[in-house]
Amino acid sequence: MQGNIKPVRDPEKVYVDTYTWLPISKVNARALRSALAYGEAPSEAKIIDTHVRVPRKFLPQSKLQRLGEVVVRPYNFPKHNVESKTTLRPYQVDPLNSMLQSKGGILKLGCGYGKTVLSLNFIARKGLKAAVVLGNTSLLAQWKGEINKHLEIDPERVGIVQGSNWQWEDHDIVLISLATLSRRAKDNRIPEGFCESFGVVIYDEAHHLSAPMFSKTCPLFPGERHGLTATPKREDGLEQVFINHLGPVHFSKVEQELIPTCLFVKTDLCAEERMELDRNSPKDSRVILD
Repeated sequence: MQGNIKPVRDPEKVYVDTYTWLPISKVNARALRSALAYGEAPSEAKIIDTHVRVPRKFLPQSKLQRLGEVVVRPYNFPKHNVESKTTLRPYQVDPLNSMLQSKGGILKLGCGYGKTVLSLNFIARKGLKAAVVLGNTSLLAQWKGEINKHLEIDPERVGIVQGSNWQWEDHDIVLISLATLSRRAKDNRIPEGFCESFGVVIYDEAHHLSAPMFSKTCPLFPGERHGLTATPKREDGLEQVFINHLGPVHFSKVEQELIPTCLFVKTDLCAEERMELDRNSPKDSRVILD
């Protein structure tokens, strides 16, 4: 949130805050508006005075620098001393390093790779007040349990934002209901200073953010934005909606090593007799034949 004071921007410079602001004299505003229009929704490229406002990660840093000097708005995010008490497994080290180096974006990991544990280790390593935005309210208690299990943190320092319950001030990690955040954003009823207090924001199941109501939450936070999902690609093709705000996929690993299990069944029958018995038995009671 920008407050009530209208910022003065140099028409020759690029600005980055919760959005990216491109000098209108150096871009094709019409093309940008077309590129950032999805279905019946208004274009996400908006002309405001001397600049075109676009999602923060729509263009990579290299392209921004070609347009002129890039001015990144500074923020003073609260810090914490939370430490991890869990040692990552070898296959989790590379994804964590990718998160630390990416400055935002999508972590694409399949089931079983420990996206929750990775995210909590990331929060500990960053040392900044963090928010985790959850689409399923049943996950609030689950994430809180994982926080207490994997992090050295006072449970009283873990807040929850759901419905009318807004525990965010004086908390190091805040678990946020996506539905609650979306409704408050739509009604312009988010508490002052709330979004600016988080240096790190992690969206669980980030592929849901392309929904029109949920996508409005993407540009709220000025801190690093990270998304977790095993399936960033959507059937409707609208994954670019959240990628433009959070950043591209910076690490991907969804395949899983298949390890066969061998079972030995001792019987008084020879193999031929056992197979013949299976052929004459219901499928769900067969021992050898499928």
